[in-house]
Amino acid sequence: MIVYAAGLTATADYPIATPIFGWRNLADSITATSSDADHPASYLANPSTAQYWQAEGVGSPATPPTVTQYLTATPSSAAVMDYLAIAGHNLGTAGAVVSAEGANGDTRSLLHLDGTDGATTITDETGRAWTASGNAQIDTAQSKFGGSSLLLDGTGDYITTASSTDLNLGSSDFTVDFWFQCTAAGGTMQRLCGRRLSSGLVADMEFSVERTTANVIRGGIGMGSTFESVSSTTQFTNALNTGWHHCAFVRDGSTLRLFIDGVQEATEAITGAANTVSADLGVGSQGGLVTNPWTGWIDEFRLSVGVARWTSNFTPPTSAYNYWAELVGEYEPTDDAPLLFRWSPQSLAAVRLKIAEGGSPAAFAATPRAAVLYAGALLVMPRGLSGDTHAPIALQRTRRMLTNRSETGQFIGRYVLSQSRSTGYQFQFLDEDFYRSEMDPFLDAASAETPFFAAWKPQEEPADVGYCWLTSDPEPTRHRPTGTMAVTLQVGGFAI
Repeated sequence: MIVYAAGLTATADYPIATPIFGWRNLADSITATSSDADHPASYLANPSTAQYWQAEGVGSPATPPTVTQYLTATPSSAAVMDYLAIAGHNLGTAGAVVSAEGANGDTRSLLHLDGTDGATTITDETGRAWTASGNAQIDTAQSKFGGSSLLLDGTGDYITTASSTDLNLGSSDFTVDFWFQCTAAGGTMQRLCGRRLSSGLVADMEFSVERTTANVIRGGIGMGSTFESVSSTTQFTNALNTGWHHCAFVRDGSTLRLFIDGVQEATEAITGAANTVSADLGVGSQGGLVTNPWTGWIDEFRLSVGVARWTSNFTPPTSAYNYWAELVGEYEPTDDAPLLFRWSPQSLAAVRLKIAEGGSPAAFAATPRAAVLYAGALLVMPRGLSGDTHAPIALQRTRRMLTNRSETGQFIGRYVLSQSRSTGYQFQFLDEDFYRSEMDPFLDAASAETPFFAAWKPQEEPADVGYCWLTSDPEPTRHRPTGTMAVTLQVGGFAI
């Protein structure tokens, strides 16, 4: 079954009527929230093996899981994705409700800074590891959201995460935003966040946000040896503009912008790329430059690369950011056929399958499990199938049997040697450029026995989804008068 994101209509980037193949599986790792996930879901050609994921409650059907479970697929770096698919599952018979969620690929770090009072463990929603220095700690005495924030006393207190190429700003749009309280007296430099080396040289910095000796907030980037910056007009000290305030430092094309509490207080025209430096990212400091650390509190820190989240005055956020957003809403499978969730293509840092108890708690006693999970980019065909001979794979049963008879010809039983389902997908008049750039890489992978998900009429026949593999080599032909290509795919697989 194909399950669509709500409200989507056909666009050039999101065709919905032509055949699709889910094969660009971009997930480098799959993790499960279940403590019993000793065998995480993987890319198995044979889902009948023992390597499957199981939700909590394994071995105890009388007390099935009632908490939401997640199977999370993460690529090596943010990538454009438009589908998540599963096969070899029992989610229909287990009475589960499933949906798909995605993590925005532009968000490179997100710190809610929540936790118990005095804790030094810093959790990043993107999975980065952070190290607390000095007395940097979670404090429940002050918070903007979530009941706690990061407390920094101005004496060697800051947190850092290791340098990584996906933190590089380059010439991309970006947004650095967070909430802060200042408890420092006026007239001293106070570093809020940044990424630069210990030398402090402009040539060794990527970006910085700080309170200057003039008590204003300044955001800047290093471009060679040139420091391009924007400064607020509002001043902040332990006596001026106390309490929580929102700061957003934004690059929007050729413009730097600084917003305080949603009001744009400065802009600066720029050209070129920010310096690339192998420096830690710091909050309360500027990575490798740890002098003059922040004095006060910081909450809800986020670094986004590839997007200017605000380009004009805005209302500051009223709640903590949600790293995970719904891609496809809840769906309750009626059987255990392969499922394919489809949404408009977008850059995502990860996708996950959300599994919750459905409307039949008694059925949920069967432990939910899944053997195959794919997440990535679909091959969307430019035209439909040729001819009218295609039959849905769910209806194409194939069995190989051994029939036993006695010497007198008496029938004494039979064995089923194998059973599967098979069908063919015939295409004609494919543009040669499309065939070379899109179809041929797919066939190269499929010919190497890489399985894939297939749907022939996604909009009209959403139930015809199969988890398939090629049963013979594709033999493309070229139609000389038109210069187009034709190919027929014979596949075997399974579907309910």
